[in-house]
Amino acid sequence: MTCINISCEAVIEQYADLVYRIAISHVTNKQDAEDIFQDVFVSLIKNISRIEDEMHLKHWLIRATINRTKNYHSCFWKRHVNFNLVVNTEETTYLQEENSQIDEIREQISTLPIKLKSVVYLHYYEGYSVDEIAVILKVPSGTVKSRLYNARKILKNKLREVNGL
Repeated sequence: MTCINISCEAVIEQYADLVYRIAISHVTNKQDAEDIFQDVFVSLIKNISRIEDEMHLKHWLIRATINRTKNYHSCFWKRHVNFNLVVNTEETTYLQEENSQIDEIREQISTLPIKLKSVVYLHYYEGYSVDEIAVILKVPSGTVKSRLYNARKILKNKLREVNGL
């Protein structure tokens, strides 16, 4: 097994956006996403000697981030206490009205179970193919297809309910 020869600083610089985007899409709270981001890169520092190549590194970071978000959602405190603050200013009201349909879709995606949310995010936001997602998540391609199908079906029904169709 060969190890990748890359500095942690270079990895953070190259993959910071990817890790943060995945984290924020799964937890929808900036502070918690930042905590997950930190945990992932601390874990990378501890495990950098196990990383074989650039592709393995990227897949490892994606899996590690998704796993941290799963841990976040399973935490007793997070399941029973909600500290999300709502700030209502003229600017946020304007932006909410302008992007209400996109916001509604994002909101509905955020309510999906983590397994469905992960494949939706990787496919539609990051542009990965079904086969690439299967490799990243270490599941069969059929499982990824099934999860995408189920997510679309759930989202379609939820959006119909919200829009009164």
